[in-house]
Amino acid sequence: MQLTNYQKTTEIPQAIKQYLQDKNSSQAQLSRNAGVGEAYVTQILKGRTHIGETQIKDKYYLDLCNAIGYSITVQRWRHFDTLNYKIQYNAIEKAREKKSWIVVDGDTGHGKSYAGERHVQLFPSNTFYVQLNGLDNKKELIYEIAETVGVDAVGTAGKCVKEIAKKICNIENCVLIIDEAEHIQDKKEFLKVIKTIADQTKDQIGIALIGCTIANILKSGYERRRHLFRQTARRFRDRDFLDDDIADDIRMICNELDLKDKRVQNWLVSRIKNIAELKIILMNAFEEREMFGTEISVQMLNELYMN
Repeated sequence: MQLTNYQKTTEIPQAIKQYLQDKNSSQAQLSRNAGVGEAYVTQILKGRTHIGETQIKDKYYLDLCNAIGYSITVQRWRHFDTLNYKIQYNAIEKAREKKSWIVVDGDTGHGKSYAGERHVQLFPSNTFYVQLNGLDNKKELIYEIAETVGVDAVGTAGKCVKEIAKKICNIENCVLIIDEAEHIQDKKEFLKVIKTIADQTKDQIGIALIGCTIANILKSGYERRRHLFRQTARRFRDRDFLDDDIADDIRMICNELDLKDKRVQNWLVSRIKNIAELKIILMNAFEEREMFGTEISVQMLNELYMN
């Protein structure tokens, strides 16, 4: 098993600290029980991976985990604070804080859906997330939002929307995230639902439209004087755009996954265009490494990429 940098600097130190607190034990006692030198325990608890210039071997982390009964697993992928994630996080929180309407616009694979779903995980009591993909008409959209916010979808569409608005307006610091909002281009009736909810909750909740080319869709509809598009474009004038240049994010993720080989990083930067694609090829590379015991190299990536 090869531990990740996150496991060594954060997960395992936190588990050890919790153990020492729960058991009212000491570093010295843990050192004896695990057969790991106390100097190593001290550095590991500080989240450090070296003593001087010497790297602390994974064996010592695993011995400590065994001693405290903590199960550690291979963590091939996890959350990363990429630039685009931060843009989306800040945009949604701005909408929440200011009780405003905002568009987050970015290409496929930039983690838009992930950011929306993670927001629900971080703030489950006042964050509501729906996707337009797979919905055929405004009635389905209304029912989807109603179910998400915990409202019975009964009566007319208008009554249901009023109940939705009433419910979310009574939730402090509430934000509604509507993902894959590019589907408004083909389903104009979705715009009517979004506009109505926005109007009935104005200055009381935040609403974020997330998707691909939304700004262009609204602009085109506005210029062609399409009624609902013009109204929606006026309301959602605040727009944040994701960055297509993810080179720094790729290098950051590689470093956090202990892929320090610059040739590997340069290979990925030159070929990978979004984080979803990066995840796929790195997960395949990790599986290859564990199966055959070989280090991740440019040759391995070339073989995986060609396949």
